[in-house]
Amino acid sequence: MGPAPQAVSRQVRYSRDLDDWNASVDAAFPGSCIDAQRQEFVAHLNHYRIGSLGFRHIAGIRSHYARQDARQAARPANALATILEHGRCQHSQSGRVVELAPGDMAVTDPDRHHWLDFSGHYRLFVVDVPVANLLERRPDYTLHRQGGASLNPRQGRILCTLLQSLVRDYELLSRDSDWALSVERSVTDLLTTAVAGPAQDGAAGPSVRLRSAVIADVRTHLFDEQLSSTVIAARLGVSRRSVQLAFEAVGTTASRYILDRRLAHAAEMLRARPDASITDVAFDCGFSSSSYFSRAFAARYGASPRAWRGH
Repeated sequence: MGPAPQAVSRQVRYSRDLDDWNASVDAAFPGSCIDAQRQEFVAHLNHYRIGSLGFRHIAGIRSHYARQDARQAARPANALATILEHGRCQHSQSGRVVELAPGDMAVTDPDRHHWLDFSGHYRLFVVDVPVANLLERRPDYTLHRQGGASLNPRQGRILCTLLQSLVRDYELLSRDSDWALSVERSVTDLLTTAVAGPAQDGAAGPSVRLRSAVIADVRTHLFDEQLSSTVIAARLGVSRRSVQLAFEAVGTTASRYILDRRLAHAAEMLRARPDASITDVAFDCGFSSSSYFSRAFAARYGASPRAWRGH
């Protein structure tokens, strides 16, 4: 077996210092702030990446976490799934306040104001869920409307158990690339299913119908180097701005969605075609520049295409 696809763990431990803990949390979640009754503060944050799956395992004591709106209009690539492992807390966003017990799960728009209030010692997982994956499963998904919603607790308990296993057996994943990639796919798919939830009842509105049409067009023409909002709009007989607005409502852009889908296919192709050059994979997935592909791939997966392949 080659090395796992650049599965990277970063661990930061803090003891007796709330200021240092605030600096660590702000680095992981920019714009965040922790308020507690005392300066002495025992907590730790472990950051894991297994391929495209990124998550943080956090433990702390009684405190209040808050994040303000992003200073600039943002279109996050990921939603956040918060899964409580131990303790109790309140989670709030978009006017919703939900009580979380062990195994409970809530979804968060990371670039909009939200807070969590912990009543005592706690442990939780915060997992990145790509918006592109959510739209693939459910074109009517709207992150800014779902932020703060609690999710199926039975699914949350299963996911919590899986994430506990990943933390416990991380060394195994770092040594076995095939197993790591299989685990990443399975957990990512389960997370996407849980966060997306069932489709909404009733007829889809015009923006959802257009978004569905755009997604179908992207699937058909994904590997076309010329694919863009302008080309899609011309094919569908709508304005380029209409295509942009259809994705703006769900906190992303058509260009980001296309990029995420191409990178996902490239990740599969790098493993399925070990003899193909990195440039060939890039061009076959619709990229016009091998260097841009390599930079975008590394930013998305935490590894260069060559390291991901294991060569």
